Amino acid sequence: MTSFRPSTLPASLLPQPGSVDFVPTESDPLPTSVVRLVVHGLAHGQFGPGERLPNEDELAQRFGVSRTVVREAMRVLASRGLVEVRQGSGTRIAAYERWHLLDPTLLFELMQSGRHPDLVLELTELRRIFEGEAAALAAARRSEADLAHLDELCAAMTPALGDAEQFTALDVAFHDGVLTAAHNRLLREALQPLTAVLYSARLLTNRHSIAAHHEGVRASFLGHRRILQRIALGQPNAARRVMIAHIAQFEADLHRSIGASPPPSPT
Repeated sequence: MTSFRPSTLPASLLPQPGSVDFVPTESDPLPTSVVRLVVHGLAHGQFGPGERLPNEDELAQRFGVSRTVVREAMRVLASRGLVEVRQGSGTRIAAYERWHLLDPTLLFELMQSGRHPDLVLELTELRRIFEGEAAALAAARRSEADLAHLDELCAAMTPALGDAEQFTALDVAFHDGVLTAAHNRLLREALQPLTAVLYSARLLTNRHSIAAHHEGVRASFLGHRRILQRIALGQPNAARRVMIAHIAQFEADLHRSIGASPPPSPT
């Protein structure tokens, strides 16, 4: 398959500077690249609900791909509730209520655009519900192997405080380790759709924190240590509280990174 070349696309359809992940790359299949660019346009207001998209020929020319690629991309977008393909009336952007907001590419682009601050709040509310309880369960059920794994991840964070990519990978692994220590497979499965978007959001906040010499990365590291301590001590209520506080700090960092207003303190 021909490699995707972002330079062949109009500048207005390319991701804006500062994007983290979910940006078309040379390794993306062509339909995936088109999907991501359309999603980016949706998130940044270039296309709106109810708006009719150009026909296949126009889209193929605009994106520098074949009509077959455009057709496949539209099928993917339709499966995610983003477009409606109607015989005789073309393809239109679907109503916002139909969008599959847990789709990682869409959710991250909507948050990073800064146009949907409510989604940042909803995401962190969801995390508080799931991950707060996961920490409490982990404190009650963790094994020695679980604790050793979490301790190893925390130890590796110290030399990674200045490396956003490495710290983010350890951050994601730590939260996955807490879910593992909770020993509830359904809880872990429930959070799987958010894995990619949370990685991207954490990477965005960590890069911003390091570049701005902000204390966010160190505060995140200390939050992980506190979570581990409460889990190791077998204190479910305290583990839940420190996890919720840790997520609140992530939320504040994310708002700062995307230039949104600070969030209200969680109850």
